[in-house]
Amino acid sequence: MISNRQKHLSSIGKGLVAVAFSFALLHAGNAYAQGPAISSLLPASTNAGGNAFTLIVSGTGFVSNSVVQWNGSTRATSFFSSSTLEAAITADDIASPGFYSVAVVNPGGLTSNALTFTVKGNTPTITSVSPSTIVTGGPSFKLTVRGTGFSNTSVVNWNSSPRATAFVDGSTLTATILASDIAQNGSATITVTDPASGEIASNVVRVTIGALALYFPQVAVGGGYSTVFTVFNTVITAVPCNLVLTDQGGNPFVTNIASAAVGLASPAPDDRVEAVGSTLSFFLQPGTIKTITVTPLNPSDPAKNGWARIEYQTGYIYGVSTYKYRPAGTLITSVGVLSSPLIGYGTIPIDNDDSQARYTGFALANPNSDSVNVRLITLDQSGNVADNIAPPQLNPLGPNQQVAVYLHQLVSRLTFKGTLILYVTNGKQLSMTALVQEQGVFSAIPVVPDKVAYVP
Repeated sequence: MISNRQKHLSSIGKGLVAVAFSFALLHAGNAYAQGPAISSLLPASTNAGGNAFTLIVSGTGFVSNSVVQWNGSTRATSFFSSSTLEAAITADDIASPGFYSVAVVNPGGLTSNALTFTVKGNTPTITSVSPSTIVTGGPSFKLTVRGTGFSNTSVVNWNSSPRATAFVDGSTLTATILASDIAQNGSATITVTDPASGEIASNVVRVTIGALALYFPQVAVGGGYSTVFTVFNTVITAVPCNLVLTDQGGNPFVTNIASAAVGLASPAPDDRVEAVGSTLSFFLQPGTIKTITVTPLNPSDPAKNGWARIEYQTGYIYGVSTYKYRPAGTLITSVGVLSSPLIGYGTIPIDNDDSQARYTGFALANPNSDSVNVRLITLDQSGNVADNIAPPQLNPLGPNQQVAVYLHQLVSRLTFKGTLILYVTNGKQLSMTALVQEQGVFSAIPVVPDKVAYVP
């Protein structure tokens, strides 16, 4: 027979069990009622175009039926604990750069906070910009940026500020540069970023804001050499100009300078000038040609190389320089060098033949305010890479410095047929021309401002 005491104890035990069961139900109900919360994602980012992967979601309030949502769409989810879920993210999910939300949904529709998963695009790289020199005070214009890794969400930045950008293709963008951007002399930095890819930034390229200029990468004076600049004006207004001569070391190239106007029936008083120095300011009258001859300070001075630029603020002028070799008064060579635009790479045909004393080289002038680095790449006649080097003579090439050198002085190519490519590696641009000599007779040819696509 069961005593009253036993019945009482049994009643108490059942009550405790009921309370415990009710507490468990209440706790579970609170877990469902409180909903899930995400604290972290692993990984939190990846590169676009990658493979499928498993995303680990950490947080609180997860239950066995919790599901992970990727940008609002459910993904296959594995439950590990109330604080850990794993979700299968597909390759299609990360095919394009962008920012994607990740959330957890519990039964009953209770949804967590959302964390952002970043799918990064390729790092953009700028190889060139055009124009690289802009006249001060000019109107708004389109800047063309060429490189790699661009997308339809890429943005061109001017001094770190975004500008309206048009996507042409994966290697070309155009940006609208404001008139206020070029109101003052100086320089500006150009970068490309991709807001849809986590603001990955490209390398930095500088453009110059100042006078327009013609660049002549080879000037020779002394040792029998003199150089003559021929400049002509095709517009109907006078154009103020300034000739600047710089030696190979980047210093003022002091010479005798004589200028004369051609084509004027009644020259102005300043249309014939003789001076000593490294600069000459002059007006180029409408429809006229001016010649400027630079010679050594003393006839016995040794040969010295350098480069020149002719700056102008308005209009448009054309020019050529001719360096002449006249030892002992006898003209041996007269070489015309066209003004060279600033370019990031140049291609030169090579036909070296040591038996004929025929060699090809180049002259480079760096008008930038900082140093540049140049790679030299040669291709044989079959298009195979024969050399890919960074010669110490070119690396670095300091601000305002110039170099004139022949290929066989840099690599063992006394006899070689093929192609030479000069590539400015840090996004800068140089003035370039090709030099050729055969049996002591010199000539110069323009470089091709391009390179084959597969060249590194």
